[in-house]
Amino acid sequence: MEGVLKAIEQSLGTSLNVASVLALQETLLTTPARFCGWDVSVAVGYNVINPKGQNSAVIRAQANYAKALDPNTEVVANATWRAPVPMNDSTLDASASLHRTLSATADLSAGYRYHRTQGPGNSSELHSLDAAVHMQLQSSLSVAFTLQASYGTGYEEPEWSFDISFKYDLF
Repeated sequence: MEGVLKAIEQSLGTSLNVASVLALQETLLTTPARFCGWDVSVAVGYNVINPKGQNSAVIRAQANYAKALDPNTEVVANATWRAPVPMNDSTLDASASLHRTLSATADLSAGYRYHRTQGPGNSSELHSLDAAVHMQLQSSLSVAFTLQASYGTGYEEPEWSFDISFKYDLF
């Protein structure tokens, strides 16, 4: 941090006042981290405790991906597949999310989730979408607008919800 401040002062040709130093420190220290990269893993294990009361070997495969599209936008995706041995049923969970900083006081988050369970003779799926805008109106007051939709196997129509929430910090 000290090196950054000295470099800024040298490029400006003047010393920064205390308020400028504090503003820079706050900005640099509160900038959210962005993830970037990917990984894939495959594992074989053994279920010691299973909700169905059976002990069995399990195969799991997982993939994760993250990319910072720009300094204000990040995409994160992952997928996990699990199946006991013998593979008579399986579960797949996948999700993707986008986070974008719109301004110093507002950000957008959007996501998609997929869940599929497949067993002998039956299967079920669930799709879920959500989007939220968070705005900091004052130092202690914020508001969030959230839209959610989900649709699953066996449902006649999607479920929708819209929420507006306010948060006020007393202390």
